[in-house]
Order: sequence, then structure tokens, then C-alpha cells
Amino acid sequence: YEQLVRELTSLLSASNYADALLVADKFEQSTVQEFGDGSIEHAAGLNWRAAVLQMMGQLDEAGQLFERVNKIYEQKLPSSHPDLATSLNNL
Repeated sequence: YEQLVRELTSLLSASNYADALLVADKFEQSTVQEFGDGSIEHAAGLNWRAAVLQMMGQLDEAGQLFERVNKIYEQKLPSSHPDLATSLNNL
């Protein structure tokens, strides 16, 4: 996953959103396959996808994904966890 994160970061810093979305989709799909739907890792994949969509101006779709990430984090993380605070901020 580290390679996908590096690739995403590089594509986003180059404003190559279309390719970044493809990598984010790959990241999300691989987390579902390896860790399961609704896992913390899946939430991270969804969060990447939502962030790319937000940068592309697709705010409705991004918002729905950020809400899904937040629900997963609320179920899986303690209320004081910083990732939960970040997910709330993304809404």
C-alpha cells in the first residue's frame, strides 16, 4: 500500500487527478479484498478516493464517501482517535 500512497501523492502534486482516481480506486479495491468491506484499511482507501473526487470538484460524490469513512471510523475507532476527528473535519 505504501507504493500506492506514494503514487497517489505524486499524481496529486502534479494535478493529475484522472490517473490519481484510477490509483485510488485500485487502492480501495485492494483493501476490500485483503481486509474486507468496512475495515479501517477500507476506510483509508475510501478516504483517498473521496479526496481525489473533491479535488476534481465532484463534491457530492466525495461527500458521500467521506460520510461512509466517518461511519466506519465511528464504529471501529475510539472517540478520541485523531483519524475520527479528521474524518469529521472532511465532512
